[in-house]
Amino acid sequence: MFSANFYYFSPLPRELNCCHEPAARVRVSVPENPKPEELLIDALRENLSPEAVAAIHAWLQPASTKHANINTELEWFRTLLRNTVGGTDAMNRLMDEVGL
Repeated sequence: MFSANFYYFSPLPRELNCCHEPAARVRVSVPENPKPEELLIDALRENLSPEAVAAIHAWLQPASTKHANINTELEWFRTLLRNTVGGTDAMNRLMDEVGL
């Protein structure tokens, strides 16, 4: 049966000792305080294809509201999506590939 126990090794940089079995210890690095944007980009990359990200970006391009704060947030998200796939050129290429 597999069991894992994690123990804090040192505070800076954060590392953990992982015990897969009583005699086996593996040291793994833990990212220090990732930014929320980095976590979102990681989640998008892990769960969506680049083509799906391009499709979402394309559907958000004409989105606009009468609230400036919401429009700013939409532009922020569109920029995040562009950066997720590698920038404007990569986004345009992906949108062409999927027919958008």
